[in-house]
Amino acid sequence: MRHRKWLAWASSPLGVTTLVGLLVFGTEFLLLYVLRAWFAPPMWLEMANSRWNAVNAAVLTLTVAPALYYLVFRKLRASETQLGHANAAKLQALEALRSHQTLLALVHDHASCPLFMLEVEAGDRLRFASVNRNFLETTGLTRERLAGALLEEIVPAAAMAFVLKKCRQARASGEPVSWEATADYPAGRKTGVVTIAPVLGADGRCTQLVGTVHDMTALRASERKLQQQTRLYAALSQCNEAIVHFSSEQTLLQEICHIAVESGGMKLAWIGQVNPHSGAYRVVANTGGHSDEFLDGLQDTVAGSSPLVLEMAMQAVREDRPVWREELANSARDAGWHQRITRFDLGSAAVLPLRRDGIPTEVLVLFAHAADAFAPETRKLLVQMAADISFALDNFTHEAARRKALDELSESEQRYRCLIEQSIAGVYLIQDGRMRYVNPRMAQMLGYRTDELIDQEPSLIVAEKDRGTVARNIGLRLKGGVDQISYTFTAVCKDGREIEVGAHGAAASLHGRRAIVGLMQDITDKVHAERLARQHLAELEAAFMSTVRVATNLSELRDAYTQGHSRRVGEIAAAIGAELGFDERRQQGLQVAGSLHDIGKISVPLETLTTLEPLTAAQWERVRQHPQTGYEILQGIELPWPVAAVAWQHHERMDGSGYPLGLRGEAILLESRIVMVADVVESMASRRPYRSELGITRALTEIERGRGSLFDAEVVDACLRLFREKRYALPA
Repeated sequence: MRHRKWLAWASSPLGVTTLVGLLVFGTEFLLLYVLRAWFAPPMWLEMANSRWNAVNAAVLTLTVAPALYYLVFRKLRASETQLGHANAAKLQALEALRSHQTLLALVHDHASCPLFMLEVEAGDRLRFASVNRNFLETTGLTRERLAGALLEEIVPAAAMAFVLKKCRQARASGEPVSWEATADYPAGRKTGVVTIAPVLGADGRCTQLVGTVHDMTALRASERKLQQQTRLYAALSQCNEAIVHFSSEQTLLQEICHIAVESGGMKLAWIGQVNPHSGAYRVVANTGGHSDEFLDGLQDTVAGSSPLVLEMAMQAVREDRPVWREELANSARDAGWHQRITRFDLGSAAVLPLRRDGIPTEVLVLFAHAADAFAPETRKLLVQMAADISFALDNFTHEAARRKALDELSESEQRYRCLIEQSIAGVYLIQDGRMRYVNPRMAQMLGYRTDELIDQEPSLIVAEKDRGTVARNIGLRLKGGVDQISYTFTAVCKDGREIEVGAHGAAASLHGRRAIVGLMQDITDKVHAERLARQHLAELEAAFMSTVRVATNLSELRDAYTQGHSRRVGEIAAAIGAELGFDERRQQGLQVAGSLHDIGKISVPLETLTTLEPLTAAQWERVRQHPQTGYEILQGIELPWPVAAVAWQHHERMDGSGYPLGLRGEAILLESRIVMVADVVESMASRRPYRSELGITRALTEIERGRGSLFDAEVVDACLRLFREKRYALPA
């Protein structure tokens, strides 16, 4: 702070005068002293003393110092002030220049369009001096890459000659030059309008070139998409026209491929068949030319071992949806496929499934030049095109099926006519109460010619006794009561002979009216043979039942107390079976099984069967063996019913407490469970050597008590209903 005050005082007029005076005084005093020491002083000086010398120096200082200040220093100060003003103005100008440069740099770096500056060097070499941020963002290049880089290091070699020509034109004319260019950069392929303007130096020479780029990529892409949409709409329209006019499937598919390339702007197009199970792929239509070259080696290939397009086709069929691929060059996984894509300049691909009856069977394969050719709007149009083609394929399929059906119908008609005319059975058609058609066999069967029966009433060939039945059956079918009837009647031949015929007729419609189509067969010999067979069967059954009764009687003759027991068990078992819903044949089997269930007792000693004393252990063991003995006797006899098994199991119980096998539950035959209940009921209700009869009430109570544990619950319920509700009585 003191230093600054001193400097301020020294700069003031008083300070300057004082300092100059001191300087002059010191200098003068020193000079006088030196002169006095070196030279002899004049006379008059000797008279002066040292005090005078000091006064003289002081007076001289007071006189000279102000004069020096006003004559010299003041002018110097004025010059200094002017110089300070000039320096201040210069500093202001420099500051303004720096601000202007900063502003220009900000404007340059933040400009909305890409900017760049090129330095012109000797030999027409152009070197990047600066680029703005927008230029870097647009191209994807970095400042490090562009710093000091020559123009030919950035611009592709193929375009360099043209760019240099434009730069020379701008330098020569001194005017801006513009052109449109497309180039590939790290940020992708860009299209823009480039403008180059020369920067002239003081000597009028061009030292720099300033360039701007108006990015047209999005606009050109929009124009391309619009153009592509227009072409695809035209292609879709032409495709629909082809679908309407072409009658050949192969020709239509070929034309669709041609339309996709010529009108739709595709590079390649073909249609292939894919088998999703075997993976086999076969091209059925293409545009020829480049398509044939591209498809060379891809025909009849198996997807998965083949290039990407075949895998796309397989995916489209399996997932039943379009498959799109862009940037094909980046999708190629093998060198051969990449080389093929590059050779044909393909950028993107689409595979759309084509359906027959809703099932994808073929694919439409399209290739485009652009890497992003399949925008959402384009995809919608192509999907619509695929749907229209699928509709056409459905029509071809249905038409082929219709033609096949007509051919089969014609062939079937020929076979049917041959079959009917040469049939060994009579065939007839009845409508409006008259025979409208009879085949030769029916006429021959009745002794008529075919034309003699046409338009005659059916009663002509029916015996008097069956005319009512035949008329009712015909009426039921013609009036819609029933659809078909089979019956037999006696027919009258032309010569009066009567034959037995079997007829089967079904209701039909002919010319919109009800009719009957039927078959008639001469069954005279068959009826006679069936009558004899029934008679013979009845005789055999009677003989068999007599044999059963004989066998039963033989086993019961040894025990007077049990006579009739087996027969009654058989009848009760048959009645229970009827209650359970058994048919007559099965009921008969129950009756036989019940009648023979105790045949094994023939091996038990008579004294054991008739003793009134309690059985010994040995006797009881012998009695318990009779089911096994009965089974061994009956198992060798071929019968249509499980008679031997019933004899073996009729003493088993549901809980496994029976004998001889200890079976339980469903392991016991249902017939055995029925005979089991019938045997208990009959035994308890009848008299035995060791006791009197217990009665049917007690017998029913006993089986009811064992229901579900000893005896089958369903069988017990049927037996109880039979006796209690339906008042069934024990057989005599």
